[in-house]
Amino acid sequence: MRRSRRGSNAIEQALLTPALMVMLIGGFEYGWTFFRVHQYGWTFFRVHQIEAFARQAGRIAAATPLDDDPAAVFESEFEALMDGAGMGTEGLLITAEVDGDAPARTLEVEVTLEWGGLTGLIPVPDNLTVDYSTWLEDQSRSI
Repeated sequence: MRRSRRGSNAIEQALLTPALMVMLIGGFEYGWTFFRVHQYGWTFFRVHQIEAFARQAGRIAAATPLDDDPAAVFESEFEALMDGAGMGTEGLLITAEVDGDAPARTLEVEVTLEWGGLTGLIPVPDNLTVDYSTWLEDQSRSI
């Protein structure tokens, strides 16, 4: 005499589906957070994006005359890049200041972004921080 297995398949699926969903979402978050391996260890995908935005905004600020405040130009350009990428500026803290005297002036920047991950399944840092420094061009010098 053979027993019916119709109900047991539904029970097995009901028990396994939540575990598979947790693994799938955890894998997605892991891949989103730890995007690539750098020569110095793990590089966060978001940190890589912030570094790229800092370099791009830093290039624009470096060519800005000191009278126009390169630190303020950096902040506005950086925020525009974040908005343009759909990341927004919520939880973003930018500290930018001009350091030194001509001709060796530099723009020193620290960007901090609050980051708790996507789902909270994988432990990630609460804040992502990037330090950036660039030489400022001497605008009084003619080429």
